[in-house]
Amino acid sequence: MMLEENSFRELKPLIKEYLIKSPQQESCGIIYLDGADFVFLETENLSDNKRQTFCIDPQVILKYNPVCIVHSHINETAYPSDIDILNSSELCIPYLIYSLRFDEFYLYQNKSV
Repeated sequence: MMLEENSFRELKPLIKEYLIKSPQQESCGIIYLDGADFVFLETENLSDNKRQTFCIDPQVILKYNPVCIVHSHINETAYPSDIDILNSSELCIPYLIYSLRFDEFYLYQNKSV
């Protein structure tokens, strides 16, 4: 499913509110489809290095079959890191990234997604 930057326009305020609650670590969540509606689900960051990476429980991915993975960057732009690009490609799931520092969203979609 190819997504557009404004696909989650209604969810972005809710997503931002959640992500800015933890400014010292990357926060994460998923967006999944419930019928025809996009739903945002907050998830715990299970990473051992929460300041630089995030990890979502694989059971959450399997249960909800997300259309997009959401996470924050603390001090960087919202542009995906090399590891974001690699993981998005491996999972075939787009990433919606929010930069706390620059107050911006970026939707990354690998061409293979």
